[in-house]
Amino acid sequence: IFHDEMLALSLFSRGYLLGVMGDYASGLIELRRADALFEKLKKPLHSMTTLNSIATLYNRMGDYVQARHIYTRALTAQRAAGLQREQVVTLHNLGRANENLHDWDAARTAFAESLDISRKINYVRGEAYAMRGLAAVANALGDPEGALDTLDNAEVLQKQVPDARLRAQIQLARGISLHKLQRLPEATAALEAALVDFRQADARSEERRVGKECRSR
Repeated sequence: IFHDEMLALSLFSRGYLLGVMGDYASGLIELRRADALFEKLKKPLHSMTTLNSIATLYNRMGDYVQARHIYTRALTAQRAAGLQREQVVTLHNLGRANENLHDWDAARTAFAESLDISRKINYVRGEAYAMRGLAAVANALGDPEGALDTLDNAEVLQKQVPDARLRAQIQLARGISLHKLQRLPEATAALEAALVDFRQADARSEERRVGKECRSR
């Protein structure tokens, strides 16, 4: 049993690193092997962590439907175990998958629940990420003014928990809101600020999203 547990942990670490390096196919193979071992060893918390990593790889590959399916599985297990902080993260990730699928009602539901739990457990970073998500939904549904109000609140929270990627995501959403309101100089400034942070974080997919928004103006 000890040997299997060490193997599972090793497979998880290797799969996670392969995913970070962009070798998604190999990363998925290792993570799925780790998940099978954790299930066999009856290690549900380890299995949930592995499931979330698998879903994140599917998200990065652009398979948002599969990512959504796995996040939903993980969320069910987390609810049963009463893991609130973990639910915040998974609900946010589920919201992002729905956002990428343009399933705005489902995205709003996931982000709103993530925000509600974050407030109950005083998880400021979770609140800020959830607000960014709700602002993105508002932008998509034609309410840029409402999005800006939400982003103002998100930015106040973000300053309490320095997070360059979150700051960039807030600025990207702000740039989209300002663009929709035809406040173009302000939109440009927000998008340029987002681009700097995304480049520093080597967040290429989000960097491309900023470029696409800039070209659409």
